[in-house]
Amino acid sequence: MEIKQIRMPLTPTFKVRVNDKLPFTELKFAVRNAARDNPLYFEPVKVDVKTDVEVSNFGRWLFGVKGFAGHWRNTPADENGMVTVQLPDLEEARKLVGKALEILKVQGVIENFAKD
Repeated sequence: MEIKQIRMPLTPTFKVRVNDKLPFTELKFAVRNAARDNPLYFEPVKVDVKTDVEVSNFGRWLFGVKGFAGHWRNTPADENGMVTVQLPDLEEARKLVGKALEILKVQGVIENFAKD
């Protein structure tokens, strides 16, 4: 997978209803861990910018590593427990995160989610 930019703009992509089992501050980590079961997470990426941090696969590029924040942002939960997840406008990002959210819903870690 060739990603030309180390940084991309983010757009609201999913609305996630969190529950008491998972504070919104832990949503990114839960999704990242579930996404590691998907081969897309480990798809090599090439970026045109040299960095001090190795961003060698799609999962690292999307979720971040120490020294690189990645491309996942989420809002705090609102009064209804809804969190907005912002991602780059890439089909691969929607696919990887969507599959991970499905896993978390089946596990009961989140209540529900929808595309924004």
